[in-house]
Amino acid sequence: MVGLAVAAVALLGISLACAANITTAPITAASTSTLASPTTALSATSVPQTTISVAPAPTTTASSTQSTQTSVAGDDPEPVGPVPAPSPVIVLDPGHSGTSLTTIDPATQIRDEEYLNTPETQNMFDVAVLLKSKLEAAGYTVLMTKQAWNDTVIKRDRVNFANKNHAALGVSIHTSGHTFGSYGQIYVQRMDSYRENIHGKKVYFALPDVAALSAQYGLIFLAERRKIEGSSVVITVNTSWGGRGLAPGNIPIVQLFSEVPWILNEAGVPQNARDKDRYAQSLFNSIVKCVPIGGGDSPPESSAIVP
Repeated sequence: MVGLAVAAVALLGISLACAANITTAPITAASTSTLASPTTALSATSVPQTTISVAPAPTTTASSTQSTQTSVAGDDPEPVGPVPAPSPVIVLDPGHSGTSLTTIDPATQIRDEEYLNTPETQNMFDVAVLLKSKLEAAGYTVLMTKQAWNDTVIKRDRVNFANKNHAALGVSIHTSGHTFGSYGQIYVQRMDSYRENIHGKKVYFALPDVAALSAQYGLIFLAERRKIEGSSVVITVNTSWGGRGLAPGNIPIVQLFSEVPWILNEAGVPQNARDKDRYAQSLFNSIVKCVPIGGGDSPPESSAIVP
């Protein structure tokens, strides 16, 4: 009995020794890889409020009936075609505003004058709406710097709108005190063009790649506008800014501020709806040749308007 007891005690000692050698494995980085990572707070960029509104993206309504796809072993997956390129963004800028407003651009200290110029303000918004319809029918994404003819929008906000939306082209639409078809001007961005700020300092345009594209597009606008409006259309430089409290210089302020190619157009005053449509058509024909859909051939020009 004593021998059995001694044996039992010995076995018990062996068991306790084995138990003492058992340890718990540490949690490694690999073992925590499936744990949720800490949530990162996203801070919104502070953007100055403007009077420009962007139309919300269209929403997609899901069907109430869910489709069930049956997978058959050995079936090849459906081929995936090339993803279509996004359509070019064109920003249309109908000239002038609904009320007078003087601001000093904080970045450049250039005086920005907005004012109502009737009937140009109303007429050019009408032309922009016609042009927008033509461009959208051709497949372009079109944004307008004003949502109504009498909106008041400063030039910095017009340009920021185009820059932030990565516009392929900005197009300003104006008229001057002449009969439609007897007058037309085109302004392009030029290196070393400038406007003076309130301290008398010249602020220069200095984006060579943008200037090169603007010059190239200006020649296209010249050719296409002449086809419809006549040979009176010219590419020019205005050196007379500075009167009526405007900042002195030789480039439109929207073009000076813009980081994208921008063409400013002047035409004679439309006398009727047909003149407005001719102006819109001449700008349409110009835009589709400057910025073709998909970067390839331009969509066909409309033959509905006869010069």
